[in-house]
Amino acid sequence: MDINVYQDGFLVFGTNFSSEFNHMWDRARIEDLLTSEKEVKISDALPRLLAALKEMKDHPEEFKPLEPKSKKRSYKDAVVWLENFVDACESSPNATYVCGYH
Repeated sequence: MDINVYQDGFLVFGTNFSSEFNHMWDRARIEDLLTSEKEVKISDALPRLLAALKEMKDHPEEFKPLEPKSKKRSYKDAVVWLENFVDACESSPNATYVCGYH
């Protein structure tokens, strides 16, 4: 899944993640934010993203069992990805993002 952050019509950050993390995102209650087909205002999403990151870091025992069965990616990979995405969102709080397969 690709996520692109736009501010004033310009791409300011782009990333992608494996759908293998969807179980973790669901457990963290942010899957809808990371799979939305609509434009999302970062100012609306950021509080939930921050709460999810805190929950993942504070309770790894709840997320590690959700690691992808393929073992190509891990809980740690999901946390690092979410940290990077949250950092980008905090750097552009007035921006929006869109999700999709590009």
